[in-house]
Parts: sequence; C-alpha cells; structure tokens
Amino acid sequence: MGKQKGDKDNGNKVDGNRVDGNRDKGDKKKPSSDVLMTVLGMVVLLGGTFGIIIGWEYWSDRHLSDRLDGVALTSYGVLGVVGINHSAKGSGHTDYRLSLIDARGGQRKAMQVLDSYRPRCEELAGGNLWCRSKGELALLKLPTLEVQASWPALKKQLPELASGLDGEGGWIKVVGERVLVTANDGRTWLVGGAPPTAVAADAAAIKSAVEIALPKHLEYSAAVGGVSFDFGAWQGRRRHVRALPVGAKSSAAVESADTYLEGGFVTIHSLDRSPAVLPGPPSVLVLHKTSMQSSDAQQLLTRVDAQGKALWTRDLGHGHLQLAVFEGDMLTLVGDFPDGAALGLDPATGVERWRTGL
Repeated sequence: MGKQKGDKDNGNKVDGNRVDGNRDKGDKKKPSSDVLMTVLGMVVLLGGTFGIIIGWEYWSDRHLSDRLDGVALTSYGVLGVVGINHSAKGSGHTDYRLSLIDARGGQRKAMQVLDSYRPRCEELAGGNLWCRSKGELALLKLPTLEVQASWPALKKQLPELASGLDGEGGWIKVVGERVLVTANDGRTWLVGGAPPTAVAADAAAIKSAVEIALPKHLEYSAAVGGVSFDFGAWQGRRRHVRALPVGAKSSAAVESADTYLEGGFVTIHSLDRSPAVLPGPPSVLVLHKTSMQSSDAQQLLTRVDAQGKALWTRDLGHGHLQLAVFEGDMLTLVGDFPDGAALGLDPATGVERWRTGL
C-alpha cells in the first residue's frame, strides 16, 4: 500500500494496516478512560453493597420489631405486647413494648418497655396490671403503665415466690382483687394488695381461675338479636352462613348466597370483656380467607345479616386477627396487620377510620 495523503507532512510511517505515530516531545501519558471507569464501577459496586447490607439490617430489625406477641383487654383500652428483636444488631436480645391504645380513637395512651420475656398481663381492680414473664412478676399502674414494683423489689417482699417462679412455665389469672400465680412445680399463690402479699391458694381459687379464660376471638355459632347463626355443610373448605330465628323450625333457615373459605364468626367484646353486639339489624362478622396457600392467603372480614346478605367486606391483608372490640361507635380490630397492629372500622360500612401501630 502506498503512502496516504498527508503522511509525509505529519511524519507517520505506514506499514500495511499499522500506523506508528510519533508523540510530541512535550506530551505525557494520560490515564486510560477504561481504568477510570473500572475504578468508578468498583466504587459504585462497593457503595451499593454497603447500602444493601445496611438496608437489610434496618429492614430486618424493623421487621422483627413489628411482631405482635399478645393482646389484652383493660378497662382503659387495648393493651398490645410487641417483641422488639435486636438480633440484627448482633445482641440477640428481645425487649417487649407494652402499648395502651384507646379503643375508640386509636390514640396511644401510654407505652412501657420491659426487659422481660413475653410478658402476659392481667388487670386487677383499682388499675393494677400484673405482668408475668419467664419466672418474673412486675406490677404496673394503669393507665400510665408506670412500673409500681419490679421483680427485684417483689423478690424482697415476697421471697416465697422467688423460689418457685423460674423458667418459662406457670401462668397468672385474675381472681377478684388478686392475681393467681402458678409456678412450674404446681405451687400456687394469690398475690395482691399494697404492699403486695402472697398467700397459698386453695382449690376453689384455682378452679375459679381456670374457668376465667381469655376472650375467644372466633366461634362457629352465634346468637344475635333473636337470630341464631351457624355454618352449613362443607363444600370443599367453604361453607354458607345460615341464619335461623330462635325457636323457629330448621326449614325456616336462610342460607347466604356466598360461601366462605375456612370461615368463622368473630366474637366481639367490650372493654369489660363482656360480649358486644354491633348496632343495626342482627348480623355477624365472618373471618375467612382468600386462599388455602399460606403464602398467598389474605384475611377477609365480612359482615353478614340475617338474610344472608354480605353488608361489607374488608381486606385485612396477611395479618391474623387476635381481638375485636366494639367501643362507642367504633369497631376496633387488633392483630399483626401490615402497617399497623390496630385499626378502627365504621361498623356500618366497614370503612377504615384509623390505623396505628402498637
């Protein structure tokens, strides 16, 4: 191949397809753009990885912290117990946050954090709240949740309890003005008063406490306003809701047009634990699922009247309902729902009025 035009002027030598150029004497070699891009890419990659790790730890801690571990009814509102797991921070420790929520408006009245394991709390008359947790007791005051007596203080006052309350066994129940405390070895005491005292419980007190159960939140038959509700025959895992006036012949029963997957009737309570009835015509709340696949299933809540008509349906998401309370004109639901553990519904329409975390 011959010389190209201009080769002689710029001093380039041409040999086939190879061109050897002469640099100016003053030129210095500059860093390659490929090297710069590689370095930049590594910086971005490392930064992104670090951000993902930090984000995962933050999300994990929040996710674990949102575990609703228990609920209780008190005369001042709904008490929620939430586990705060710090394992994402490397401590492997769990605290428990107690929140007292107004059942009508959803406002948080008080909050207390206990360095205890899964506290179970019972309200006594006079605004006392006894909490038992893995062999420990604590006395809190309602509605402030202020700790009145910690376990170290109670051990000094009640040495007989200190030897019997150990491990995760045992339980507490309210019996009148006192709380019945049962240890792992079967010994049982009635504890209460100010300052607290502990006396051995007799058989009658134990029987009374056993009969006092936490409010059930799900039933399979209900009687409301002179109407008896139950479920019809299974159709796979679905059933119709049946309504029958009390005293009428079974042939007068009305079946709902809709069927409900794994349905059950929600038991509604007042703050004093007595059964409550929603205003309006006789009706029931049916809790049912969208799917039998646990990963896909969402909880639905439907109000069904005595004619079998669905008045409204509310999607509760992937959470699990634990308690339903009717207070004033508000239906309050408590459970491990997404974006909040308690929500208030208009009982007439099912419209959500508020949602709050515990």
